[in-house]
Amino acid sequence: MVEPRAPTMLYCGMSERRSSVYARTVLSLRRLVWPVVRQVLGWLFIILGVLGLVLPVLQGVLFLVIGVALVGRRNWLIRRSAVAIKRGLRRWAHARQPLIARAGQVALRAQHECSRQSRRLAARTWFSAPPAEPHRRYSYRGEPNE
Repeated sequence: MVEPRAPTMLYCGMSERRSSVYARTVLSLRRLVWPVVRQVLGWLFIILGVLGLVLPVLQGVLFLVIGVALVGRRNWLIRRSAVAIKRGLRRWAHARQPLIARAGQVALRAQHECSRQSRRLAARTWFSAPPAEPHRRYSYRGEPNE
């Protein structure tokens, strides 16, 4: 004959409690440390990118892109430098010398296109909202223009 077993109770032992406390501590430290590490790595990549623009050994543009991605486009220094570059391109496009003005217009147009594509790419990422439907243009009679 088989003896009936006593009902088992689920017991959370000390080791399980310690591991959950440890996991919470690691998670909270990660939340505190990661933004600082990300900024430091981002600025390191930006410095390497600037050096890479001058030195033939490093890929400057690649390091700049990685650095800006890590630091973030919303960083005040990156936004301020982007505005300064746009102002410089506008001044360059309105120069009196025709050759410099033409080069400035081409560079300004390329900057506008790059900015537009960057916004479109940001709108299509998996964590953002789906793109809005394009706005239909109507004539004065209320008919859609094709």
